[in-house]
Amino acid sequence: MPLTSVTRRRQGEPSAEFLAVFPSNDLGNPFNGLLEIFDDPNFPIFGADIEISGAETCLVSIFGDTDFQPDAIARLVQRCCPLTLREAPIGFEWSYSCSRSRGDGIGGGWCAIFIDRIEFGATSEGLSRALRPATHRDPWIEDPVHPLSDWKDEVANDDTRLGYLDWVTARRAAEPADMRPADS
Repeated sequence: MPLTSVTRRRQGEPSAEFLAVFPSNDLGNPFNGLLEIFDDPNFPIFGADIEISGAETCLVSIFGDTDFQPDAIARLVQRCCPLTLREAPIGFEWSYSCSRSRGDGIGGGWCAIFIDRIEFGATSEGLSRALRPATHRDPWIEDPVHPLSDWKDEVANDDTRLGYLDWVTARRAAEPADMRPADS
């Protein structure tokens, strides 16, 4: 890249764009803003390669076979993609396996990156939830047929005094049998 008088900087110094995304709080180390996204700033690795391709539709592939760090990758995406995150969240999934046959040698997880937070979950949690009997539903998961906003409206209007899950159960019981979801 040719250097102009406007963009001239010494080799090894971060650019103004880099410092805007990863502001340094240490004048002796202008890269420490980047180091803050890692769990261990003394050992900053992603444990993965990141490949970006495509023009109109961008395809990002993240892959690696040693010490994959989804949290550092998520923080990198959150810092580098604020305009996209203002429009919609970004997510990725990962899997891991072991070359030996072990009960805990496989698994994976997911990550949802928002402008203001990052959420993680394990694939095993989703499987456990799916296998749980319907009577032990997770109270933090919204019923797709009976949205939380409808329940809140009924509570606000003093039309129900039931908790959300009891309200969903009552609504399902009032539906014709052929309209009920399979897990009720």
